[in-house]
Amino acid sequence: MERLPEFDHILDKKRKEAAEAGNVLRFVGVIDVKRKEINAKLERSVLSFYSKLLRLLFVRYVIMCGG
Repeated sequence: MERLPEFDHILDKKRKEAAEAGNVLRFVGVIDVKRKEINAKLERSVLSFYSKLLRLLFVRYVIMCGG
């Protein structure tokens, strides 16, 4: 935890690049039940109603279909 400030410049650069492209940064978690794996990554995301709605529908579909 003490060393985290050493990496602030990296995240600041990624955040700035995302903002210039009209995006935001989001941590995304993925749980693969079949492989028993959990991953998290930092991704660019467009903040819009439709992107949130599509993500929600996709997650719901995956949960309902067991995929």
